[in-house]
Amino acid sequence: MFIAFTPSRAFLQEEEDAAAPSASGNLRPAVCVWNKRLIHQLFGQRPACDVLVVATCPTSCALLQSLPGKTLLGAVLAPAVSLAGNSLAAAAGDPAPGDRVCCVYALGQPSKQQQQQQGEQQAEGAAAAAAGGGGVLLVCCQYPVVRERAAAWARSVLGQVSYGHAVFLGAMPAEQFRGQGDASQEEMVFSLLTRAARQQQPSTHPAPAPLLPTGTVVGGLPAALLSHCQYPVVRERAAAWARSVLGQVSYGHAVFLGAMPAEQFRGQGDASQEEMVFSLLTRAARQQQPSTHPAPAPLLPTGTVVGGLPAALLSHCQVRGQSAELLVLVEMVAEGRPALLEALAAALAAALTGRGAAAAAGALAGGAGLAAARRALGLSGGQGGTDVYA
Repeated sequence: MFIAFTPSRAFLQEEEDAAAPSASGNLRPAVCVWNKRLIHQLFGQRPACDVLVVATCPTSCALLQSLPGKTLLGAVLAPAVSLAGNSLAAAAGDPAPGDRVCCVYALGQPSKQQQQQQGEQQAEGAAAAAAGGGGVLLVCCQYPVVRERAAAWARSVLGQVSYGHAVFLGAMPAEQFRGQGDASQEEMVFSLLTRAARQQQPSTHPAPAPLLPTGTVVGGLPAALLSHCQYPVVRERAAAWARSVLGQVSYGHAVFLGAMPAEQFRGQGDASQEEMVFSLLTRAARQQQPSTHPAPAPLLPTGTVVGGLPAALLSHCQVRGQSAELLVLVEMVAEGRPALLEALAAALAAALTGRGAAAAAGALAGGAGLAAARRALGLSGGQGGTDVYA
């Protein structure tokens, strides 16, 4: 968890007033320009890969540009980034280090020269075979993306590509580092992983670099890219997302399923030792709660704060007088992960039964559904597979 201390609002008021006229421009998305013929030939509808690698600093861009066997797929154009002054090589897909461009490559796909030599049919067959294995896509961003535009850039680019795992390469100034060591005397490389990456990390393949020390703050484009993967609906957009989705559906009662980190929990118990699932209900849900069916889980203890999309969904229903409840599980270390999944399933089944959806509750009671959920989380059986939290 990263904590930043903000000065008083009086100190920042002049800066905010000065930034107001340009604020809307920071939301303008980046534009991905693709070679449509090549995209269709290699992938079909849209670019797809097993691993997406995005370079955001000169060192990482130089590293990716040096890789042989790249096929240029397109480029990313960003607002307020001028192409003036770029070399002619930038348009050919092999830009100079100083060019302000962002190129997207497929690694290991047939080059145009190979396609011409092999003929159209052979080239398409080789491309289909290569695309079938997933492969790797490279994004080399050689222009700076200011912090205010980073989130919009990340949404635009990552939303254009289907990928199984993403690797972001970035840099940070030494004065922001809060760990042991001296960057002037040694090479220092660290890693940060999303929760999904930690869950899927094979035990035979540890993290490629030590975890970033606690207290170190990463900002700008690398942080925006990682945040996009960790939280597909960021806190600032959660309310708009809730309005858009819930406004399209007519419902009598809504059940939202969410999770919260253990450090935000303010009640009794230890999330590493027991399964902890709690509920929050809107006023309308409490009034309509059948006396024969109590709440499916204990009420969330006072002082515990739930944020993000789950809170936005529940708030949307609360202010409109709609019946809704939130089932939130407290996540920590993984010894109880399979049991936590079962506890959530039991609470959801109770909520559905209490609202007259017995058939759906019965589907949760079957062992096949839980077994499929365990497999999706990488858990073998009821005891295997654990999450590793740094």
